[in-house]
Amino acid sequence: MRKIMLRRFLEETRSVTAVEFALIGPVLFLFVFAILLTGVVQFWQVTLDDSVRNAAREVAIGAGGSSSGVHSGSDFVAAVCGEIGQAAPGCSSNLQYAVQGAPNFTGGAITPATISAAGQLSTTASFSGVMLSEPFLVQVVYPIPIHIPLLPLGLVTLNGTPSIISASAMVAEP
Repeated sequence: MRKIMLRRFLEETRSVTAVEFALIGPVLFLFVFAILLTGVVQFWQVTLDDSVRNAAREVAIGAGGSSSGVHSGSDFVAAVCGEIGQAAPGCSSNLQYAVQGAPNFTGGAITPATISAAGQLSTTASFSGVMLSEPFLVQVVYPIPIHIPLLPLGLVTLNGTPSIISASAMVAEP
């Protein structure tokens, strides 16, 4: 009797699909979630790059003393965050930036800001004067607004920090 019951149990195949899904399903959902999260972070990176590049153009226009363009740090933050829009929540309060102008890029006139392991820019909220026909460097750091408590190190980007980084170098032309 016992052998017959065991044989019946081993030959039963009605719940095999459910058991296989229970074993493979969590891994599948993890990969799908990781792909979606990577896509969102890449979207933020591309959006930040585009808005920083356009704000740097506005800085170049403002260097000529025209009424349009970016003339101060608050104008710069408004230009970057205005273009990002709703894609980056809390942009104006979380955006870290450094805009440096100098007669040339050589001789240490422009010192690139560094980023810490925690994703903090070494010189935050600095906007030095940009003059006509002078090069300038724009560096921006924006912390990723997604926090996943189950990840032991948190969400990090390819630069090893929980922030996305964008930079642009231009010459202020008249």
